[in-house]
Amino acid sequence: MPQRRREVNPDNVQESRSLASWMPQISSGTPRAIAGGHVILHSLALIDECMTFVTTDAGSQEAQPGKYDDRVMALGIAWQVRKRPLSRGSTVRPQGW
Repeated sequence: MPQRRREVNPDNVQESRSLASWMPQISSGTPRAIAGGHVILHSLALIDECMTFVTTDAGSQEAQPGKYDDRVMALGIAWQVRKRPLSRGSTVRPQGW
């Protein structure tokens, strides 16, 4: 089955670029939230990923070689998203979604 090509909405592209600006907040806010008891980790897999999430010599933050950081990033994004107000209005989806 052929895949449908989705038109790119310039507003969405701008928003996705702004996600890169979240990285410092994710990397500093999430450990503070865990240390402060605001987030309780129940997943052993997430705890393992947290233990292997490091800052490289170049200053970037990522999983150690051979390890994963998907859960760490998901937790960090969720922690930042919870600060945004909920939308109570109707959601308008782009045509074709």
